[in-house]
Amino acid sequence: MAKDFPEKILELTDVHGILEFEHSAIILRALIKTAPGEQWFVGREYRLRLKEAFDREGINIPFPQMDVWVKETPFSKDQKINA
Repeated sequence: MAKDFPEKILELTDVHGILEFEHSAIILRALIKTAPGEQWFVGREYRLRLKEAFDREGINIPFPQMDVWVKETPFSKDQKINA
């Protein structure tokens, strides 16, 4: 990225690596020194490139899931439904 955006990225990226494994996440840390006001652009671009690299390598990003089961109960036409 530093080659693509030399005016936005001031130093080489300092990748600290994996900090934590959680049940639905892997916490990574990388520090990128940017020009003032460019941190938002650089952060978005970094995350996009990281996601594309994960996709190429077949690495799935975990996410929490929940199964919801809905059970219908019979009622007569005269009964009101409390909603």
